[in-house]
Amino acid sequence: MAITAAAQRVKVGIAKMKTRLRKLGDTGLKRIMVTSENDVNKAKMMQEICSIPNRRVLMLTHIKELISQNFQKLITLWPDAPVGLYSASLNKKQIGDAITIAGIQSCYKRG
Repeated sequence: MAITAAAQRVKVGIAKMKTRLRKLGDTGLKRIMVTSENDVNKAKMMQEICSIPNRRVLMLTHIKELISQNFQKLITLWPDAPVGLYSASLNKKQIGDAITIAGIQSCYKRG
């Protein structure tokens, strides 16, 4: 029962976030920052954000294992995802896709 309630909260939260992002996009804002807690399904969140036309996502995290884990979860959920990795610790420098999963330090060093 608790798992179902938690899954429902995440689903409702993602739907609200998507509605808010669409409204913000209509106002002409180019950059929007979304933060989330540890237990949020970030792969599903990215999929929903990228379903909005002309939206690009940069997902930052500080641990290389989380960069890899987020990438794998997204590909499992959305096999054709337009995603690239940008992380020196993973020896990947793929930018230009709709979604980029990156390490904070790699982006900071790039300046």
